[in-house]
Amino acid sequence: MSLGALISEWGVSRTIAGGSAGTWYTMGYLLLGIVGVIGIFLSGAAYYLFAQANGGNVYNDKLAWLHLVFMDVGSVGTSLLLAWAGLNAAAMLRAQVETTNVHLYLVQFEEPIAALAVVAGLGALAGIVNLAATLASRKK
Repeated sequence: MSLGALISEWGVSRTIAGGSAGTWYTMGYLLLGIVGVIGIFLSGAAYYLFAQANGGNVYNDKLAWLHLVFMDVGSVGTSLLLAWAGLNAAAMLRAQVETTNVHLYLVQFEEPIAALAVVAGLGALAGIVNLAATLASRKK
């Protein structure tokens, strides 16, 4: 079986274009790439540059670790749950399951996704505070 046939059998394009469950999957996939990978890379680059401007030190190492762990766990967890819920709900839609049942399936993921998004936000806030304090405490 060719890759093209496999992809058309999965119905990936129909899942994404159809909205609903496909939107959940697409957002999870995009958030993993944008926030999970690029966001963490840019945070690391900011820590490196700000530490260099401050003589090799950041304001608080514990805040830096809190930022790293919370933002990683929150963003990756949010992204993976969104993608997982969307992928499974799309499979339900393709199997002709009633839309009401698909909606009830997706609803169970709302609170865990929201909690993980809050964790990611707290991590980002810890990083912002730490980087701002690092710049404010810069050696003259």
